Amino acid sequence: MRVVNFLFGIPIILIGAFLLSLTVNSFGTFGNIIMNIAGIAILSSGALIIRGGKEKHTP
Repeated sequence: MRVVNFLFGIPIILIGAFLLSLTVNSFGTFGNIIMNIAGIAILSSGALIIRGGKEKHTP
């Protein structure tokens, strides 16, 4: 289960980092701010997916 979270989270983190670093002049200042906010949200959601919940181990 942890491997699936890891493999699913890495592309999400890469997409978020791409959106965070991207600047397009035709979007204007407001569009770039919105894209940065979306990049931060996607980046943090990818980190939360990888971190995941703690699995319960029964003895």
